[in-house]
Amino acid sequence: MQFPASKLSPIAAFLVVMFQGGGLAYAAEADASTDKVDEDIEVIRVTGTRASLADAINEKRFSDAQIDVISAEDIGVMPDADIGDSLERVSGVQIDRSEGGTAREVNIRGMPGYFTKTLYNGRTITTALNPNRNFSYDIMPSAFISRVSVQKSTSADLEEGGISGTVNMQSHRALDRKQAQTRVIGRTTYQGNSGEPGVDLSFIHTNPIIEDTLGIAFGLNYMDQTNASQKIENNPLGTGRYYYNTNPDNPEDGEKMNAYGTSQTRAVLQDNVRERAAGFINMQWNPSDNLSLWAESLYTNYKSSEHRQRHVFNLQNEDITNWDGYTVGDTTYVTSADFEGVRNWVEDGPISKDTNIFLNTLEATYTVGDWTFDAGLSSSRSDQDWDNMMLLTDLDAMDMTFDWGTAGNGDPVRYTYNTAGMAEYLSNPGSYGRYDPNVNNSGLRLAGPQLGSTQETNASSVNLDITHDFYRDYGLLAVNKIRFGFSYAREESLTSKHSLHAQMDHEQVLGLLAANGYDESLIRFITAQPGSGGWFNSLNQGGTPYNYLTPDAIHFRDHISVYDVRDYASNITLANGNKMYQNEVSNLIEDNFAAYLRTDFSLGYDMSGNMGVRFIHTDQLQQGVGADLTQGLVEDRDGSLILRSATDQFVDREHQYWWVLPSMNLRYSLRDDMTLRFGYGRSLSRPNKNDLNLNTNFNFNDGSPRLNTTDPDLMPFTADNIDVSWEWYYNPESMLAAAYFYKDVDSLIHRKEQDISMDVFNSSGAFLRSENVTLIGPTNGDGVVLQGFEVAYRTPFTFLPGLLSNMGMDANYTFTENSNQEVLTAASRHNANMSLYYSVRKFDVRASFSYRSERLNDIYEMWDQANNNQADKPATYSPASQRLTVNMSYRPTPKLRFNLGLSNVTDAGSGKYAEGGWGQNYNDFGRTISAGVTVNL
Repeated sequence: MQFPASKLSPIAAFLVVMFQGGGLAYAAEADASTDKVDEDIEVIRVTGTRASLADAINEKRFSDAQIDVISAEDIGVMPDADIGDSLERVSGVQIDRSEGGTAREVNIRGMPGYFTKTLYNGRTITTALNPNRNFSYDIMPSAFISRVSVQKSTSADLEEGGISGTVNMQSHRALDRKQAQTRVIGRTTYQGNSGEPGVDLSFIHTNPIIEDTLGIAFGLNYMDQTNASQKIENNPLGTGRYYYNTNPDNPEDGEKMNAYGTSQTRAVLQDNVRERAAGFINMQWNPSDNLSLWAESLYTNYKSSEHRQRHVFNLQNEDITNWDGYTVGDTTYVTSADFEGVRNWVEDGPISKDTNIFLNTLEATYTVGDWTFDAGLSSSRSDQDWDNMMLLTDLDAMDMTFDWGTAGNGDPVRYTYNTAGMAEYLSNPGSYGRYDPNVNNSGLRLAGPQLGSTQETNASSVNLDITHDFYRDYGLLAVNKIRFGFSYAREESLTSKHSLHAQMDHEQVLGLLAANGYDESLIRFITAQPGSGGWFNSLNQGGTPYNYLTPDAIHFRDHISVYDVRDYASNITLANGNKMYQNEVSNLIEDNFAAYLRTDFSLGYDMSGNMGVRFIHTDQLQQGVGADLTQGLVEDRDGSLILRSATDQFVDREHQYWWVLPSMNLRYSLRDDMTLRFGYGRSLSRPNKNDLNLNTNFNFNDGSPRLNTTDPDLMPFTADNIDVSWEWYYNPESMLAAAYFYKDVDSLIHRKEQDISMDVFNSSGAFLRSENVTLIGPTNGDGVVLQGFEVAYRTPFTFLPGLLSNMGMDANYTFTENSNQEVLTAASRHNANMSLYYSVRKFDVRASFSYRSERLNDIYEMWDQANNNQADKPATYSPASQRLTVNMSYRPTPKLRFNLGLSNVTDAGSGKYAEGGWGQNYNDFGRTISAGVTVNL
């Protein structure tokens, strides 16, 4: 029986879109892992967004690999803000969001984002935006993408790098359509915290100039959006130590004990302006039936400007009264207390990042007889300029009450000001036109974490893939094709960090102003307050921060550039003989060669699959300036210790390794509508670049000297993966599937600590003593076993009567078991996504809900100063989180569509808490409303 094409009512079509996510519908990808579809099995064909779901089911059904795909069957039907928002609806996928709430990184099956390999048209995108091999999805316009695949199992022909999985974004191609089409997409957004409108405009044109022979496609995108967040953040437990009387009711009791808390609490306002200008163009030419040629260029300029204002309270080593707390092991943690004379300051630190990304590719496919040759050449370049110059002003010490709570729900810290005068100053700051030393009697300070720092990555690659289609019958075993290929890629990452070794004090800031023709009248103050509404409106609770004054760093930066600061600071000499201004240069060059062999086969009538092996060889060269640790430490006038480092030197380090990665995928048809899959493969991910680049820094906190280093000799992460799944396609548009996965990760990067002895000198160079220093750095260590299961269900409700038959749903649940959460963090045990949709010919509605249970973030190791031993470790968790998004679409004519969306409907924030429930931070990033129009010409 052949199923006819279905005509959806307006409501039915809408529901399908709702479940798919972001105008991108789940569909199957015709890639290397998908073989010929069995012609004896009937495949349905329907129209509209429901067609995308049906295609997704069909292609998932006939793929040997574990794969889910999102296709842009009708881009702009109900677009999500970013591609990451659409991927969140894929089973086994979780999203890490930025401080502004945007979908930035993709986690698959409980593994951090740097274990996910992201490709663009099958090729790695080089970006300087994130040096840890993560891909930031907010740099890619969703309108440029026609299909996104998530492959969770591995195969020999799949590029290495994704232990957890591989995401491949495929752009529009020139001959995708039979006739020319122009699409204009306009959208405006409104973010609740910022109160600022945003814009996102896209133009896409595809034109098959000569049908099936010559075509061109190109697109343009411009986005300008402002997100704002309100945060309370604290340093981890154990970074500060309090002393308190053992009998709080008797202040005369002189006996004291140690209790741990945080060294800092900060009230933070952060505005993030994202501006993106992007374009792509590709051409396809088929000069003959057996030759196809492609050329494509992609460019993105992504600017991120953060305005970060903070009121900082220094709570380190303070005496406390009226305290309360709890005990873990033998260590007591303070949850609330009164503090006397809290040192505090305000700071304004605008952060500016300007990133360019270029990608150029040439591809060719030539077929002769049973042989197919695929060749490709690509080059990419990315550069980023990074500025962060911060002004700080000390305020008068004041008495305060802090309450971190023990609820474990990540709510903000509650605190009150016991000094009436200070509370009045902070809550009613008035208007200060310029620097007033009577109000800010400690003067001004300047910090320069990034003074025009740059990062640059350059990459090039070449590949040749050969496929031989043939059929050899060996009884039950039949070989269908053999694939083999070679690739070579070189990537160079250059970092030049310009910064200050130490903060400029008040006198030095005045000297900087004078050197550039200004005086203290240039300094002015502004009020730090939420852009829309009050602090943490969604919580409706008391004890939240007051508005406060900060120096106007943007005004300062408009007159004093980072280059002015660098010039002035280069003439200031610190006690250790170094200049205050420093420039650290590091370079990482990777040469990667890969070769593979893959065979596709069938066993009898019901089983098919592939097996193969991939060979990897990597040659790394690290270059950078390393501190000469034999020079020891110098003790400054205030008793603090800093690296003497009189002789920095540029060094080269080489490292090589090779690996063999076998793989096998099997698909067995239990019956016509039921499939069983099995996959095994060994996968590899390379260490983060920040752990490889030569770098050394020293800090001296709480009297505990620590030296942080990197390790250029780190080995890659490797894992053995097993995937087993069962899928039941009980009607042409429905699917019920369950999958089990097992990952045995051999080695992970750990933070090693060891004690070394270093000589200490005074500022004149005279030897004082030897000092024990804790050396901290990355190292290969124990691995982890990650296993779990996924359940997915997808169906339209055509069996229901009347209007209800236009509804449908798409739901999935993932359970992840981590053998050692202290080794591999960020894995939530429970993850669920559900979308309900209602779709008819002109009207669509989709409501999508995602849930993620609590997860471990970090393990902090504390040092007990009093007893000189290791204290208990309070783990840090993120509480359970959920997100609800509603999208609507109305199409009055076939060429015109209106969209309306509401993201984060419940105004859910995010938080962290330490073991026992102690609140570490809370981030409120608000709701986002979007409205748009799509015009097809």
